[in-house]
Amino acid sequence: MLQYVDNVSCSLNETKDTLVIHFKQNEPIVSETDGKSIQIVTHDIASVVMDSDCAKGLVAIINQLYNSSDESDSKVVVQDEA
Repeated sequence: MLQYVDNVSCSLNETKDTLVIHFKQNEPIVSETDGKSIQIVTHDIASVVMDSDCAKGLVAIINQLYNSSDESDSKVVVQDEA
């Protein structure tokens, strides 16, 4: 299932061998009293934990996608080396 996110943050542990990516979604809540005031509530969507090799692989894949000049390269398939 796909989830829309509009907020991403990352955490790295002290030894820099584990990365956590936090995905969040901002929801506008319109006031019921005046119908004009809007409050933004942030919801946690998912958090993904990965080791440094996986995180560096993710960086490489994202860079490859954004740097590709051919539309046929807009999808990258990576096979697990294990």
